[in-house]
Amino acid sequence: MGKARTDNYRSTHQAIASRVLANPLAAAAASHYAERLTDWAAGQGDLSAWSYLNIEFRRADTNCDLTVRLDAKDSFSRDTDEQGEWRSYTVRCEINWPSHGSAAVATSMARLHLYQQVAMLAAEIEAEFGGRNEIHHLVATAAEIAERDAKRAADKRAAKIRDLVEANRRNLRVGSERALGADLITDIESGRHEVAIGESMKYTLFVTAGVGANLMRVA
Repeated sequence: MGKARTDNYRSTHQAIASRVLANPLAAAAASHYAERLTDWAAGQGDLSAWSYLNIEFRRADTNCDLTVRLDAKDSFSRDTDEQGEWRSYTVRCEINWPSHGSAAVATSMARLHLYQQVAMLAAEIEAEFGGRNEIHHLVATAAEIAERDAKRAADKRAAKIRDLVEANRRNLRVGSERALGADLITDIESGRHEVAIGESMKYTLFVTAGVGANLMRVA
């Protein structure tokens, strides 16, 4: 049995937000981004569905965006173990800035300094949280999976019973019955099953596994 995984999805998001806030660049973050970072670092708000974190820094009459993305290791499948169902991610950073054209030397240097600082922050985040480090997210617990599977199985059984009633209820009047052979009730458990058709028609199917069934219209 492998080492148990820990759900570090939310804590990594908080840690990255805290990492940005601790950087001197945080003073250059646009106000609404700074507020959002503060909330994220405190673990406030819904972080369960984050796939990327975007921050815009403004200085030297320019701006530079830092995007921290979560790349799923496998977009088409999820790992399941005794704890439940997992998705795993790695961190990747991107930076983007506008094209200004010609500018004075001092302005160009100031802008380049901002871009360099954001690029360095991105590199530090990737070094600290990316690479071989993985983010694990428990998307469904073992109990939730069991409940989901049970509901799916119950829905499948209910659909099969309903189809059986639909196929054999023709010409049944209220109070009348119809016997069904054992070959028609395969995989339907013994017992009494209630089925409503439309707003007013109701039927009861009495099943004896391996023997047969009795279909009665009750309304």
